[in-house]
Amino acid sequence: MRRHIGVRIAVAVLLLLLVVPAAAQAQEMKAMRHETVQRLNHYRVAHGLRKTTYSYVLNQIARRQARRIARSGVTHAGFHNRLAPYRRIGGVLYGEVLASGWSLPGLPVYVVKAWLKSPPHRAVITHPRMREYGASVYKRHGVFYYCVLMGAR
Repeated sequence: MRRHIGVRIAVAVLLLLLVVPAAAQAQEMKAMRHETVQRLNHYRVAHGLRKTTYSYVLNQIARRQARRIARSGVTHAGFHNRLAPYRRIGGVLYGEVLASGWSLPGLPVYVVKAWLKSPPHRAVITHPRMREYGASVYKRHGVFYYCVLMGAR
């Protein structure tokens, strides 16, 4: 009987060691994603544009894309095919901004600044018809990967 209790305690401790860091990382990614969107919306409002609102469909696509670029590198290949679910719900205009290779603290500040310095990225972020967003931040081997999708219906 004591042996079974010891095994159960060992399994519980092992699960805690695995789950707690994963939960902390998930919380960190959520905070970074939120700050990124907040900074993008702040820029939009400062330039006379409306804030974007959350889109579940765009967010799911952004999550998959952030993981994809973490594995394969930054590429916009397949962009139009990826956005097919958004088109099915009436999406008529959409854009994608990606970032990878960031491992500094305070990342959202630097990522958003870099996007705003890039004319193609800034064009997506400041397009007046873009009203919805999906965003994801993914961390792999200490490096952060960002994907923000913006769209209009």
